[in-house]
Parts: sequence; C-alpha cells; structure tokens
Amino acid sequence: RNPGEPYLDRLQGAQIQGSTDGISYTPLHTFNENATGNWQEKTFAGGNYPHVRFVAGPNGYGELYELEFYNGSTKLT
Repeated sequence: RNPGEPYLDRLQGAQIQGSTDGISYTPLHTFNENATGNWQEKTFAGGNYPHVRFVAGPNGYGELYELEFYNGSTKLT
C-alpha cells in the first residue's frame, strides 16, 4: 500500500500493554501519531511483563502486519 492511504490514520490511540498475570494490563505505549506505512521504532520503559498485547485505537481494527519486541539489541521471542 502507498503512504497516505486511509488505513494509515487508524494507528492513533492504539496501545501496547503489558501484564504480569494476563488479566490486568498496564499501558506501556500509546501511539499519538498516524502510521507511516513503514517500520516504526518505539522505546518505552519495560518491566517484567510475560504478557504483552496490542490494543487497537478508536478508529482501528487491530490490523498490524508485524510487531517485534527487543530488549536492547536482542529480539525477544
């Protein structure tokens, strides 16, 4: 898809959330900007969260192509 297509404005308000128990989640990052159609790198204070999820914003449907997490330069699995 080309940048500027309507789907790019659906990221705003989405969150990355973490949980220690898989029930109660804490916001770790809120996207305050639109998508770009390219990779975006975000840094946020972590913690020990064995459960991490993406929650779509009010205009989104949760459509992400890929989501990766790193601890420094180490990709988490």
